[in-house]
Amino acid sequence: MKKCLTRSITAAMLIPATSAMLVHALPTHAASVGHQPTAIAATNQANLKTVFEQASKAVQGQSINTLKAKYHLQATKYVDQASYLDHVSDFYHSYNPQLGAQRFMEEILARQLVDKAFNLSHANDISHAWSAYFLYDAGFDRNGKLFQMIGPSPQPEPNLPKRQIPVTEQATGKLMNLNAFYLDQGSDTTIVATGGFRGNGWDITSPEVQILKSFGYNVLMTEPRSSGTSQGTYISLGYYEKDDFAAWVHDEINLKPTQKILLYGGSMGAAVAMGALNNNLPQNVKGLVEISGYTAIDQQMTDVYNALSKTMGPTVADLLGFTAVQRAATFNLLEQQLLLPNVKMPFKSDLPLQGVQSTTLPKLFIHGDADKIVPEQNAQLLFDKASGTENRLEIVHGATHGGDIFVGDMGKQTQNAMQTFFESTIKNAAK
Repeated sequence: MKKCLTRSITAAMLIPATSAMLVHALPTHAASVGHQPTAIAATNQANLKTVFEQASKAVQGQSINTLKAKYHLQATKYVDQASYLDHVSDFYHSYNPQLGAQRFMEEILARQLVDKAFNLSHANDISHAWSAYFLYDAGFDRNGKLFQMIGPSPQPEPNLPKRQIPVTEQATGKLMNLNAFYLDQGSDTTIVATGGFRGNGWDITSPEVQILKSFGYNVLMTEPRSSGTSQGTYISLGYYEKDDFAAWVHDEINLKPTQKILLYGGSMGAAVAMGALNNNLPQNVKGLVEISGYTAIDQQMTDVYNALSKTMGPTVADLLGFTAVQRAATFNLLEQQLLLPNVKMPFKSDLPLQGVQSTTLPKLFIHGDADKIVPEQNAQLLFDKASGTENRLEIVHGATHGGDIFVGDMGKQTQNAMQTFFESTIKNAAK
């Protein structure tokens, strides 16, 4: 069979695309999803945009002395990038989240204005430090301050049998326990599913899980490191989570040696599942479905950066250093001073793309053409580069990056594409 490209037109084509604001952190959910593929519900998307706007109004036009008095600040002398970054880190760690997200952003802006006035020749260096740490706190630190204030409340644990596997966290060298929940439908096939970025737990009543359940297979709902009830200090956007996911595949096969395995993930979870294909998985694995996944960590961070700059507006973006001119320096600082020493990971990594190239395993790529968080081009590139002849690309018209791809006409299209793919994959595997 040749590669198949499907572009089914649905009523969703008539729905205007929603402008997504913050990659991973700001989904555009139309409904709750099984294991949130992104970090914050749609209602908080507008909230964060408001935080940026109100914080900008609070500090804009104020004199340096007024800002010092209002926020109890003293200028910090810029010596070098490392020591100034420590200063930024100290602020993040000492800030009381009970004061709220708007006060948090006001202080970040005020501190930059005060420090830049005192260190005029290092204004760009100061911007790079704050923008790099903002990305680090939001994207990689499980206990990031921003998400303590605007993140979602954890889901209650599903009333399902719970599994646990121990893995080592590369950043700390410590053993941590990862959790999963098992929906047993008496099938000889199991969907091993992984949650997304900063997932807050599986909701078994959600449209996503109901679709997974509808196929009649068992479903192993895994929680990535540093999300849900799983332990962990850092998030690595799939760099290490892929190994955890592969470990869950082996765990299911160890318990059921003849079980057929189908891989599933959405958003960061999709990148994790595709990255796991690099791990030389057992022959029990018969196919993969990814929804809204990205090709590479550095490309996704570029999309994050660009989306953030739009969300912030030109005044805040310029002050924080979220501009195209400053992006390269910010990313370099993020990698050299934060990711490599703390998370023990590089900034550039295209493990999802490498994964789909590494095996002829059948793959279904599903993506919304209104996705502004992980643009549709990611799916097209993954499909074009994927090895094998049993791959399919399903474009869901009108779907953004979030729960709407699982509901209404878009949900039906997603469900039908998955069912057709799973049935043909399992049938071909039996030959």
